[in-house]
Amino acid sequence: MKDKAPIEVQVLLVGGRQTPNVIGVLTQRPSIVEFMVSKDEREETLHGLRAAISPIDGVTLADSSEPFDPFDFQLALEKCKQICDKYGGPHIYFNLTGSTKIMALAAYQAAKDYGASAFYVDTANCRILPVVGTVKQALLNLSIEQYLSAFGRIPKPSFDFQKLSFKQKVAEEVSCLLAENDQLVRDLLMLIRQSQGKGRRKIALESELLGMARRLVDLGAIDLQKDNLGIEIRTNEDWNFFTGGWLEVYAWSEAQKQTDKEGQPIFQDCKLSLKIPSDRAEKEIDVVALYQGQLILCSCKAETNPFHTHTLDELSAVANLIGGRYCSRIFVTNALLEQHKTKDEFLAQAKQREIVIVSGENLANIGEIIVKQALHPDYWRV
Repeated sequence: MKDKAPIEVQVLLVGGRQTPNVIGVLTQRPSIVEFMVSKDEREETLHGLRAAISPIDGVTLADSSEPFDPFDFQLALEKCKQICDKYGGPHIYFNLTGSTKIMALAAYQAAKDYGASAFYVDTANCRILPVVGTVKQALLNLSIEQYLSAFGRIPKPSFDFQKLSFKQKVAEEVSCLLAENDQLVRDLLMLIRQSQGKGRRKIALESELLGMARRLVDLGAIDLQKDNLGIEIRTNEDWNFFTGGWLEVYAWSEAQKQTDKEGQPIFQDCKLSLKIPSDRAEKEIDVVALYQGQLILCSCKAETNPFHTHTLDELSAVANLIGGRYCSRIFVTNALLEQHKTKDEFLAQAKQREIVIVSGENLANIGEIIVKQALHPDYWRV
């Protein structure tokens, strides 16, 4: 009979930037997480940290100890020793990254004294560095599937370019055209959405829309009727694309194009249209990008009036399954917000839920906006 794997304990020092603490748990997957908390840290920081890592599969969170003076070396050392005495040293791992220098020095000393380990999360170079002892070799360039699996979620792709009557390249070109802040585009899409039936759909157009329609015909995405007075959508899958899928494709395509100063992709992974299981019903992620082990979620609504509270709550519900405030959230629509009668109320609701709004007025900048939320988010992540 094989011996059971030892219980591994990761100790998080809570006294600074907490992203490395979440990454440490995501990549190392300890059995138990202990917390040492600076009295100078905000209560919401600890709450957000616990909320981010509590859904991670197979991880148990210990009760948080009483916050203490982060500049009292002897007290910090004593707290580290108490944890080592509680579990025994060899299978304890101190994450030194998210704390004051004094707390980190105390944890370093305790790790040496007890034969434990200590490590540092180097987010700039996407790696985890052992400082004392050993640590599982883990790069931070997780895939989105690996990230979601840490939360016990197995995603299923729900968009397939192969089902369209035109090629993926055409779909991306069409999405860029439809993302233009143009009322004719919105009017054309509204007529397509209102068309009834299944399979091939014929849609009559007013003369002012024919120019825009011909641009889509030239791309090979739709057909012009023989009398040149209307268009034809070829399949149900094409119709679904024009009624909403195009916006997801646009946000996903633009995110993938973003590069750093060296020409390397900003995001380690980008995915389009995923379904994830939950206890009650499947949830949908329209677009997701992964930056240094952190998710940027986009909910895309190509509707005439998507400015409702429930659309924001849907995005929050998805985020809460896979990291909560550790995920940045963006609500994307091609509808115009500036002149909408509920603009102020909707923006206030979004702010309360820490959701960034991208409407038709600034849709063309979606790639840059996603990058900003990755590098310098509007709302604090954890």
